[in-house]
Amino acid sequence: MTVNFEQTVATLGNGFAYRIPPTLNLDNFTCENWPTEWMIFQGTMKVVTTSDKCFVTLLNPDGTEATRFPVQYRGAIPVISQASDSSRYFVLVVTDPTGTRQAFVGIGFRDREVAFDFKVALGDFGKWLERLKNPQQTQQVAVDFSLKQGEKIQINIGKKSGSQAKPVSGFAPPPE
Repeated sequence: MTVNFEQTVATLGNGFAYRIPPTLNLDNFTCENWPTEWMIFQGTMKVVTTSDKCFVTLLNPDGTEATRFPVQYRGAIPVISQASDSSRYFVLVVTDPTGTRQAFVGIGFRDREVAFDFKVALGDFGKWLERLKNPQQTQQVAVDFSLKQGEKIQINIGKKSGSQAKPVSGFAPPPE
């Protein structure tokens, strides 16, 4: 029995989601022209992952999940487009489970740092997927750090100026 758990990799405040018409040119779009009627959500989002899937989750004000959108990947690259006029706005391509229909969801953030965290969370999961598909063999070299017969460790402790080091009494010398 395989246990598939979810992990929240980013919680993102001050986010916006928009319903984007399919006529938008995703190769070069500007978000400044998105009308407020397209906005479907404002609040906190999360990036949630499972062992092989990534989702953008929109949260209700009480913290419960309102909806989630799966993020598609081409290799290690998330299938998102970034606005040409802002580093804080993106478009996700969302495909229904049958793979026959697509929708476009605009994602935006008020703060640049939050948008950066969003991109990093999606990118890090893509790297995780790539490592799952192409595990690299790591060679571990055994290194012996033990002291050999006759080797000694010498430790020099610096002296404070104007004072003399006092001999430590009450301790037996180390065994030979």
